[in-house]
Amino acid sequence: MIRNEAAGSGRWRKDRGLAVSIDVQRSAAVGDARREIAAQIQGYIARNLLFSDGEFDLGDDVSFLEEGIIDSLGVLELVSFIEKQFGVGVGDDELIPDNFDSVNSLTSFVCRKLHRAVG
Repeated sequence: MIRNEAAGSGRWRKDRGLAVSIDVQRSAAVGDARREIAAQIQGYIARNLLFSDGEFDLGDDVSFLEEGIIDSLGVLELVSFIEKQFGVGVGDDELIPDNFDSVNSLTSFVCRKLHRAVG
């Protein structure tokens, strides 16, 4: 906040430019965190489910189920990874394709869980 000198009222007002700057910085930090989460998920899937040297050559929206990347045991391994790596619990009711069927859906799920834990 800055002092509103022009009005001479002695009141404080929000500096909208500063608020926008903070929002942009917060958005950039969230974007960086999201990219880092996605990279960790990609690395895990590449090494543990695709058995590659860590390179993830698929698109982030590719369906794990439709492409045969993951089966029921793989889902359990993925849940264990998510819980350990990001410190979030995964409920039975959350084990749905909307949350676990692609890098993007899983990244969004983890971000939502982390946001709830902080917020």
